[in-house]
Amino acid sequence: MADAFGRVENAINKIPDGSKPEAWLERLAKAREWITKNGVELFTVLPAIGESAPRKMPSDDELYIFRPAYDRLVAEPTTTNLLRCGAGFYTAGVTEKSLGACHSIVNRLQKDAIRWDDDDTQYVLQVLSFVAIQTRDVGLANSVAEFCVEKVRELPVDGSTLDIVCRLVECASANCDRDQAMVALAGRLENVAFLAPPQALNDLHDSLRHLQLLDSRLSSSLGRAVAAARLGRRAA
Repeated sequence: MADAFGRVENAINKIPDGSKPEAWLERLAKAREWITKNGVELFTVLPAIGESAPRKMPSDDELYIFRPAYDRLVAEPTTTNLLRCGAGFYTAGVTEKSLGACHSIVNRLQKDAIRWDDDDTQYVLQVLSFVAIQTRDVGLANSVAEFCVEKVRELPVDGSTLDIVCRLVECASANCDRDQAMVALAGRLENVAFLAPPQALNDLHDSLRHLQLLDSRLSSSLGRAVAAARLGRRAA
């Protein structure tokens, strides 16, 4: 109901004020009352299943209820403000100013030597990789990916490489040049295989094998990474 209302309202709002049928506006107002009464305003703007494709950068007027979060992020680019802006990114999109703030945050992560298991680091990286995908920002994607590879050594003995692999795959998808993206992804996954603790190589080996099945370009280029993961797994 809320999702349908949001689509209808958005369509009607695109009609010039003098051309909007009064009957439509009356029905829209009644529906808005129901939306407000049931506290489902957020669901009128959240993306539905399948609406994850990159979209154009929104204007400030298109940020809906999320604009204050964007303003705080731009004024003070911190990981806390980034996470508060996450729902807005997933719903309204990424603005040019907030993209600049994301670059500042990932640079600070690298300079401050933030550890993999510190606070909300892994959630911050999820948001940053999403921003890179939505904006097709290869520079941001490369910075996030490089940070993830650097953190492999910090995985605990019983840790998993799955989150790191997921971020690397996401960052690769930010590059529209698919061949270039696959080369970069294969190289990073190979580094992960050589740097990860032996105990963490079981799931890495399985992830690599699945990736080989998903894309023919990775089938041969991941050979060294698979071999390294297999040897490390045996040593563990």
